Amino acid sequence: MVAQFGLPVVEAYMRYVQDNAAESVRRVIDALHDCAFAYEMDQGAWIKVKISVDKQKREATVDFTGTSPQQPSNFNAPEPVTRAAVLYAFRVMVDDDIPMNAGCLEPIRIIIPPRSMLSPEYPAAVVAGNVETSQAVTNCLFGALGAWRPRRAP
Repeated sequence: MVAQFGLPVVEAYMRYVQDNAAESVRRVIDALHDCAFAYEMDQGAWIKVKISVDKQKREATVDFTGTSPQQPSNFNAPEPVTRAAVLYAFRVMVDDDIPMNAGCLEPIRIIIPPRSMLSPEYPAAVVAGNVETSQAVTNCLFGALGAWRPRRAP
């Protein structure tokens, strides 16, 4: 593409794609209000999220403060996995047909407490965090966003 159109043109379109994604997520944020959700995992650990909306700036803060500390099991998720779950959840809430890209996170500030199960430190095991815990983070985010409700036992 660079050979055909030149670097300035390709860079301009890459910026356009990210700007468009950021604006699409801002439209999601425009429809949100402050919200929170807590999700208990099978082993008893909790994922907690609070989403604070700044209507004037058209930005949101996704805060995982209150999430369980780093676990002795392998149900910890590295911080990038948690960030990816935030990216995914907000991208899913967008009605527009846009590619997933870093622009989706531009209007979102993410707070992940250190030494929590969502930002563990060495030598914490993280193997289940990439699958089990990331899905739990996504469920928690969708719960806060009002897009998912856990099933109740009969």
